[in-house]
Amino acid sequence: STDRRQIAFRTGPRSIGLMPAGGALDIRWLPHLTNSGWLSLDPTGRTLWVSTADPDALGRMDLASESVVSQTVGGLIRPNLSPNGKWLLQSSENRHRVIDAASGKELLDVSSSNSGGMAILGAWSPDSGLMVVVTGRGDLGVYNTADWRRLLTLTDPSFAPLTWMGFEPTGRVLA
Repeated sequence: STDRRQIAFRTGPRSIGLMPAGGALDIRWLPHLTNSGWLSLDPTGRTLWVSTADPDALGRMDLASESVVSQTVGGLIRPNLSPNGKWLLQSSENRHRVIDAASGKELLDVSSSNSGGMAILGAWSPDSGLMVVVTGRGDLGVYNTADWRRLLTLTDPSFAPLTWMGFEPTGRVLA
């Protein structure tokens, strides 16, 4: 969680654990979603988003009741919750979708072309004011979350494959 009090982790396709950060090894094993994949814990530590490979779904689990609140079939992989907990970025190799985490309403749908399989990368600025996604081979799209307009495109002329990206804590540098 962004308050750094809880850690969600996966040890296998069917095992999801939740533990307090900072030392105590008090692991709480959660009911699983079939073939769980990427995890994203909301800032309050009350909701866990889980992507599943079977049948390519996205589940939202209420951690107090340990029950699946909703499950959307046909979701994209790798849920990435904004630091403020308002938006969920879902990505695949050729598409990014931003949805409102509370309502499930789609806010933005971005196609990614010729990404070389790297489109699953996305990053939020620490204040959730910017979102950056791979939009093409060597291209990153920078979006303003106030109105979801694309502010600019960053291009790497070498077309070097990206393996990870993220903002440093002040939000002034994307690495």
